[in-house]
Amino acid sequence: MPLFAFTLLKYLFLVLLYAFLLFALVIIARDVLVRSSSRQGEARLVGVEGKLSGRSFYLSQTTTIGRGEHNSLVLDDEYASSSHA
Repeated sequence: MPLFAFTLLKYLFLVLLYAFLLFALVIIARDVLVRSSSRQGEARLVGVEGKLSGRSFYLSQTTTIGRGEHNSLVLDDEYASSSHA
């Protein structure tokens, strides 16, 4: 019986290892596809949390960020100034 249990654990470990490797490859492939489809040579900001999560904002020579409506990128954040950056 212990031999059967060790064999089962060994195969379970291998399945989990291959699942992890497949997951990692999918994430890497998705990242490569996103990078290759984006505009090359242009700076951008990418939202990582909150309402802007996952959105990309390409920057120009005079991009302004803040709460004020006159900014290129308007932030809905009470801690950001009206002309933050």
